Amino acid sequence: MKTPLRMAFESARSEGNIDLILPALLKSELLVMGLRLSPSELTFLVSQSPDSDRLCVTVTENEDLFKDMEGVEVMKMNGGELLRKIGAQYEIVITYPDGSDYLTKEHILWYFQSLASLK
Repeated sequence: MKTPLRMAFESARSEGNIDLILPALLKSELLVMGLRLSPSELTFLVSQSPDSDRLCVTVTENEDLFKDMEGVEVMKMNGGELLRKIGAQYEIVITYPDGSDYLTKEHILWYFQSLASLK
């Protein structure tokens, strides 16, 4: 089943318009890979981004994808919360059972500019 977020990525690619992703991203309920540092501290589990000089967080909308991963704790948040928490510090990889999509630092910065212009 294709989620609105995945369909937004497909539309953005076919129309060459990255702005089509933002509304779906903001509303999407995401599961974010986390790492428990202590009983009271959970942080993002970061990994090397597809661009090797950068780091990313990995998210999914499908609970089954992270359920059997040892040492990984899942943080639930919507896309807007994720953007606010990571800023442009990390890139985002959205995983699906049969592939993934990727938001670069430049995409995320563009989204922040777009959101700021709405205020």
